[in-house]
Amino acid sequence: MKSRISSLLLLGCVLLMPVTYALTASATPQDHGKDSVTCWEHLALAHDRADLGGDLSGQIVRLGNEGWQLVCVSPIAKAGTTVKTIYYFKRPK
Repeated sequence: MKSRISSLLLLGCVLLMPVTYALTASATPQDHGKDSVTCWEHLALAHDRADLGGDLSGQIVRLGNEGWQLVCVSPIAKAGTTVKTIYYFKRPK
């Protein structure tokens, strides 16, 4: 009985190997002769106030819809008060 169960388990493993390989291979990104290095476009959006005004919020939403990802926000201060904010975006070329 034990040998029959062992044989069935071995047969099951042998039959599942090609299926597992096929599923794994299809989920793995394929190399089509291109470099695997991703090239990026960058964009800096300056805003003269510290808050997210309606126009700025709309611009950020539009950029997101165009594939831009917000990666950094940098305030510019003068005498301890934020006078400008720079929003940095990137997206793959």
